[in-house]
Amino acid sequence: MSYRPSRKTVIVLVITVIAGFAFYNLAPPEIEPGLYTITLEIHSDSIDFFQTYNFTFGNELSDDEFEHFIVGISTNVTITVPESVAITPDNPLRIILDATGNRLSANDIVATLTNDAGFNLTLRPNRQSGQTFII
Repeated sequence: MSYRPSRKTVIVLVITVIAGFAFYNLAPPEIEPGLYTITLEIHSDSIDFFQTYNFTFGNELSDDEFEHFIVGISTNVTITVPESVAITPDNPLRIILDATGNRLSANDIVATLTNDAGFNLTLRPNRQSGQTFII
């Protein structure tokens, strides 16, 4: 005995798949425009650092940046954080850490992205060239 689905069942399944595909591709981005906070932590034998930076995710692109110079026991780090980031696919949030002195490891660096609406995301360096780390 073979089972053959009805025409109605096939039509409902096709409409469901098309609607699911459309909703998946048209869904709003996870990051909403507004004020966000980056908490940056560096913990190693040569530097112990904790700092919070505020920036805005929005619709406009800005080249303004915070540049912060940190002096550790035997490692110095220059941190560059954008003041605002446009929410577009080709414009990532980029935090740059340039270390001198004793070597840091990517495991020593943690950034946490939060906002007042409960958004919370832990970020780690995803690129490294010598002692320059990009989150």
